[in-house]
Amino acid sequence: MSATIYILRETGPTGFLLKEESETRNIQVFLGDPHRCTCATFKKENDLCKHICWLLLKKFRVPPHNPSMSSYAHYYSLFVFF
Repeated sequence: MSATIYILRETGPTGFLLKEESETRNIQVFLGDPHRCTCATFKKENDLCKHICWLLLKKFRVPPHNPSMSSYAHYYSLFVFF
């Protein structure tokens, strides 16, 4: 399974409106302390989701082997990078 995600709009230095190809709703993500996302996974688990990880890995180029990403590096293989 792969996820194709696009940034539709930056709503500030750490706010983003994302579109996932397979979803009908747009997703709002806010990076910070704490990170927040409007997706169902984040709301249910209150933990990093693929949208937050995508931004950290793709937009901000945090290496997947970075200690802060170690438990979420499995998301890296899900993304189609353009």
